[in-house]
Amino acid sequence: MTSENHVTVPKTGPAVWAALSGEARTAFEDEFREALVKTAEDYDVDRLAAVVKAWWPAAWGVSNPDPEVDAAIERYRAGDESGLSPAPIYEEDGPS
Repeated sequence: MTSENHVTVPKTGPAVWAALSGEARTAFEDEFREALVKTAEDYDVDRLAAVVKAWWPAAWGVSNPDPEVDAAIERYRAGDESGLSPAPIYEEDGPS
């Protein structure tokens, strides 16, 4: 998909809400409303922006589906793990 074919999803609450549907929209609404309640208590609007920022990739993704990614997901759900990379193995101290 070239950039001229992308659907623009502004990083705003209304745009993210409009792009989402079903369970994703409900989860966004719940998180946004929880942030609104807290914001009403302490006037810290940054948490509202954080909710929008956290959900924006999902909104962009559903607005700009990638057939190759969708096909890979379907293959994985059908039990084909051939396209997956093996998980990294770290020493006891973790990644270096």
